[in-house]
Amino acid sequence: MAHHGNRETTRTVAGNTAWYALELAFTLVQRLAIGVPVARLIGPEHLGYFNYIQWLTTVTGVLGTVGIPVAARKYMAEYLAQGDTATADRIYRHLFRLQAIAGAVLVAAGLCLVFTMSEPAYRASSSLLVLSVLPRMLVLIPSNANVAAQDMRSNVAPSILAAFYECLVVAFGLWMGWGLVCVAGAQLTAYALELWLKTIATRRWLPRASDGAIPAALRERMTRFSGESLALMALNLVVWDRSDIFFLRMMNSDPKQVAFFSLAFTLVDRILVMPKSFALSVGANMMAEFGRDRVKLNRVAALAARYALLFAAPVMIGLAAVSGPLITLVYGRQYLPVIPLLVIGASLAVAKPLLDPVQNLMQAAEQQRFLIGWGVICAVINIGLDLWLIPRGAAQGAMWANGLAQMITIAGIWIRAAQIFGIQLPLGALARILICGAGMGLGVWAAGHISLPPAALLAVQVALGAVLYPLLLRVTGVLDRSDRERLDRLTIAAPARIRRLAGTLMGFVVGPVGAPGH
Repeated sequence: MAHHGNRETTRTVAGNTAWYALELAFTLVQRLAIGVPVARLIGPEHLGYFNYIQWLTTVTGVLGTVGIPVAARKYMAEYLAQGDTATADRIYRHLFRLQAIAGAVLVAAGLCLVFTMSEPAYRASSSLLVLSVLPRMLVLIPSNANVAAQDMRSNVAPSILAAFYECLVVAFGLWMGWGLVCVAGAQLTAYALELWLKTIATRRWLPRASDGAIPAALRERMTRFSGESLALMALNLVVWDRSDIFFLRMMNSDPKQVAFFSLAFTLVDRILVMPKSFALSVGANMMAEFGRDRVKLNRVAALAARYALLFAAPVMIGLAAVSGPLITLVYGRQYLPVIPLLVIGASLAVAKPLLDPVQNLMQAAEQQRFLIGWGVICAVINIGLDLWLIPRGAAQGAMWANGLAQMITIAGIWIRAAQIFGIQLPLGALARILICGAGMGLGVWAAGHISLPPAALLAVQVALGAVLYPLLLRVTGVLDRSDRERLDRLTIAAPARIRRLAGTLMGFVVGPVGAPGH
């Protein structure tokens, strides 16, 4: 019976990983399709100011309501796991109303600041970015409701359609010469379209319950959890969401440094699509399992750490190794200062996907007070590093400060989670994965010194990395037969040809016997 439950858990995670990876992959392509021509056409100086305003509006939206969407995911997951859709619907509607009120207040405050403090040349685009805060905040409620139901599929089509629409509007606007106003307007209307489509998708599986009051005890839990989540995200924004831009702009007079830092940071974040999709799917499963079977949480968390690093190591180390030809080919010579930033950011972001599983585990157990306390410490560390390193290295100093603070944050949360829940992290396997990634990265970096055009050189490096990483995994014995069974199920919904290719690759990596000690 337990074995059947394990199979169901793996199948659920695999399916959700596939759907969420599809959504993130398409978003990555869409953001590059928009970001690259915008960056090339307007140049790093204007891009720096626009990115700064965009970051401020993003922070405003997240700070205003992050506790509410996370509460929707947690408490809807608990009641859906128990089959109580009526209470889940009441939670959904209650939190949607709170989100709308908070969003309206933030938009009004943001518009006041735009018309009193922003530069006139950027006032129209800044206003549209502020207006986009409301649909951006509201769309998180149906999105997290679908995650709570472990139904990532309902989020994919709306996200893809909205992203495709945004690409078309931006392309037309740039062709017409409308510049940043077009980019901001496309973002606003794309969020509104995504909100409408996801609300419809959520209502297809969540029946509207009769009006009724949410139990007082549950309302109290949600209020406390939302407040703690808000405090946690306020701290996380310092470490995880480019708060270094604020210090960089304040301590450096060159707006290009903001553009270079933001571009490198965004590339790293976007290219982590597959590791993040797996981590989020596992996190959603943890939220649901907390309402069903808490015994499996520790095992799922340990496996999530191992597989997240397995996927992240080649992606991030490989990105660092190919940064030269990649930036030269895609963004042009005016963005060459991004190359060292990308090397630093990608190298330090290898462990980033390890955060989601352990943070979801702590939140499922309502252990947010530690997360808040540790977040305060890491936020102070991040700010201290910014103040020390930015005057010395400008954007490179900001990237070092952010990356080091992230690594300290992840390490501290995992250590505490191991103490509370008794999680046995496979440290030997994690070390071997890092060795394999480093070996692959060294080979790819060495190949980058071949005298070839950027496009050909990038193709050679990617092909070499695709060969080296599986070979090193086999030599070091990172995976065994049980890993092959689990990872095979990740491709269960894929076409037969892809399943055969994945099976052949896994067969090579594991070898005829498999690695001992797992």
